[in-house]
Amino acid sequence: MKKNNWVKITALASFVFLQTIYAVPAWADPVKDGYEVTDTDTAVGKNADADVSHNWLGCPKEDSTNNTAIGSNAKATAGNSTAIGAGAQANKKGSVALGEGSIADRENTVSVGKVGKERQITNVAAGTQGTDAVNFGQLDKKADKSYVDGKDAALDNKKADKSYVDEQDAALDNKKADKSYVDEKDAALDKKKADKSYVDEKDTALDKKKADKSYVDEKDAALDKKKADKSYVDEKDAALDKKKADKCYVDEKDAALDKKKADKSYVDEKDAALDKKKADKSYVDEQDAALDKKKADKSYVDEQDTALDKKKADKSYVEEKDTALDNRITSETQRLDSRIDNLSSRVDKVGALAAAFSALAPMPYDPAGPTQISMGVGTYSGQQAMAIGVYHYVKNDVLLNAGFAISGSEKMGRAGVTWKIGGPKTKKVASTNDKSIVASANSNLSLGNEQNISGTNIGVSSTEKDAS
Repeated sequence: MKKNNWVKITALASFVFLQTIYAVPAWADPVKDGYEVTDTDTAVGKNADADVSHNWLGCPKEDSTNNTAIGSNAKATAGNSTAIGAGAQANKKGSVALGEGSIADRENTVSVGKVGKERQITNVAAGTQGTDAVNFGQLDKKADKSYVDGKDAALDNKKADKSYVDEQDAALDNKKADKSYVDEKDAALDKKKADKSYVDEKDTALDKKKADKSYVDEKDAALDKKKADKSYVDEKDAALDKKKADKCYVDEKDAALDKKKADKSYVDEKDAALDKKKADKSYVDEQDAALDKKKADKSYVDEQDTALDKKKADKSYVEEKDTALDNRITSETQRLDSRIDNLSSRVDKVGALAAAFSALAPMPYDPAGPTQISMGVGTYSGQQAMAIGVYHYVKNDVLLNAGFAISGSEKMGRAGVTWKIGGPKTKKVASTNDKSIVASANSNLSLGNEQNISGTNIGVSSTEKDAS
């Protein structure tokens, strides 16, 4: 046999041997229904695939195990990859795909969506370490700081611009060198200072405002109302965020500011207005007083801001109050239901007690047996009661009676006296051999409010001979 044939046979045998050892087992195919778990891979859900990758010889590729696929049609085959959610795919080594349809196509990354179907990650705590995620609140503060830094840099550039400084200094020197201008300003200032009535009038007006407590209280109340009005604060914050995010708005404002600053006539006009205001002592004093008041009230504003921030940030405070209110309402409702049920049961028992009492009835007067005992039972709306009564004739026209009834824990009693008015005064004497048995049966049946009340009484008495 030729050498080439031996080589072919040897290669074929090796291939069959390797296929026998490393052939992909049946469990490595996508799961049709249910779940499959091996020593290194886990697949849960219909058509979930946690298969390892193989080379052309059928051997598992290095580091392609330890995959987890959970959810229908989930796929994780890249090695140390995880796909959770229907249709989620982790296609790269060490990648994680979270949520329905998410795709992780870069190594060692976590994906919560895919292109065109992105998701937000909520309830993220503020990062504290270099590798922590940053939430929107931190980013917003950082962006706000960069805005301030940009303004500061622009200001520094202008200050560093020697020509700008020289121009301002030259303007100031021109004004100072103009003796008539300075003398005029000094004269006007001296006149106002010398005018005591003017200063006194301004001081009096200021003292009046400070002493007017209602004015201060009104301003404080208005401020508290605005701070307490969450919708007002949220609206202002939203407007501010919108302006900050609107780059064209910022650019437009910057361009307008630059144009005004570059306009020398505008600068001169502003300087003149400022000099006029500075020369006006009453204006300066009023502004200083207002500024001092605001600075002194810093602790008040800080306290209010801190309380407002705490309430906004403390979501658990609102939820705790809502939960406590819900629990209290539920508890009071249950307690009221229990009391209503108990009252309904007691009313039914009272009906049964009344029915039992109505079954008690005395027999006619018998001088030989003036005392009688009567028993009765009653029922009402599923409740039962029993009653016992005692009747005693003091004489033929005076009857005393007392009774007691019970139904479970409910008890009822009664007592009374009956007088007979009118009628014959003579007595009828029975014969010597006269013996009789008197039987009385009383049955009452009433129907009302779809409830049944029934009572039955049976009594027996024997008449003995009465000697005349």
